[in-house]
Amino acid sequence: MLKEIFLYFCQSEYFNLPSKRRRGKSTFTVLLASYLHYIVGHDVLVVDCDYPQWSIYAQRERELSLIEHDDYHKLLLVRQFKATGRKLWPLLKCMPPEAPEEVERLLQSGCHPRIILYDLPGTVNAEGVIRLLASLDAVFVPLKADKVVMESTLSFARSLTTNLAQNPGLTLRSVYLFWTMIDRRERTPLYDQYEAVIRKLGLPLMAKEMEDRIDAYFEQCKGEPLYDESGMPVFDKKGNPVLIHEKPPTIVGLALALGFTSRQTLLNYAAKPEFVDTITRGKSRVEAYAAERLFDRDGAKGAEFTLACNFGWKMPKETAEDGEKAQSGVILMSSRRTGDTPSQEWPFPAPFSVKAPVRPASCGTGGACPRRPPALSDQRHCH
Repeated sequence: MLKEIFLYFCQSEYFNLPSKRRRGKSTFTVLLASYLHYIVGHDVLVVDCDYPQWSIYAQRERELSLIEHDDYHKLLLVRQFKATGRKLWPLLKCMPPEAPEEVERLLQSGCHPRIILYDLPGTVNAEGVIRLLASLDAVFVPLKADKVVMESTLSFARSLTTNLAQNPGLTLRSVYLFWTMIDRRERTPLYDQYEAVIRKLGLPLMAKEMEDRIDAYFEQCKGEPLYDESGMPVFDKKGNPVLIHEKPPTIVGLALALGFTSRQTLLNYAAKPEFVDTITRGKSRVEAYAAERLFDRDGAKGAEFTLACNFGWKMPKETAEDGEKAQSGVILMSSRRTGDTPSQEWPFPAPFSVKAPVRPASCGTGGACPRRPPALSDQRHCH
């Protein structure tokens, strides 16, 4: 049985945060459990250890009561079951110290979830929380752009990574941070500053945020259409829209768009297992653009430089001998040695080299043509 255990942990490391600074960890856990269970088709178990409010358990009780006394919601549940073929995901309510034993007892009773989601209390000071954290596979920590929340969360995540995730004797291997409660209309450079601090601390952010930034960077590189005075887009002679502020995507530009200070910092960050696929896809998009420009007469040189420096491409180099031959107009027709037996595919009796020919109308001689190589002049004359 494949079993992956996740934890959604929200609050401060040392104290409970006031309600206005909470980040909706229970709500997010319910949404994720429903998506994985009903949409993806994974068997999910949710363990509510969020004492004393028991947010998820209380919500489930309200839902069951509503279904029992309201025919409309009962019909909605029936329709959902017919559409997905899946019952409600199971929910276990227990205190943190009791969670491992309760989960094991449930597994032995015949419940075999692939993913177990834990919703823990808002402080590690609660009994049994540290022990439970050490037994999980991964911890996901939601972030909110609030000074108090950020300070406590980063302190907790760094301590968890150093003391538990990097301990080879424990099960916990990964700690992930992700943004929540983001108002896209109000997103400011403050997020960029926070993320720069997070990267400096060596803490991983979820890749989805990075993917969004990569997509935004490539969209920005495409430029924007030029409009005339009447507000209509301007087109060139071939019927293509004229773009302004267009720029080629580069590794350095990608690094800056992601908030890194240099190209090398991006390459170092790509070594992290949780981001290797995302950053590799971004680099591949830069590589694909440069490879396409090799067929463009204007951008071929820059593309060659980018491919050679950033992606290890080996471009064919022209030797001094090749350069002299190209300048003198000499064309090598074959590599066969003199005296080899001519083949039917090779119409000439021996390999030879000729300058780019300028054939005269007539050489004015009746014998061998002085303007042709000997190998041809004894077979054909100019008249």
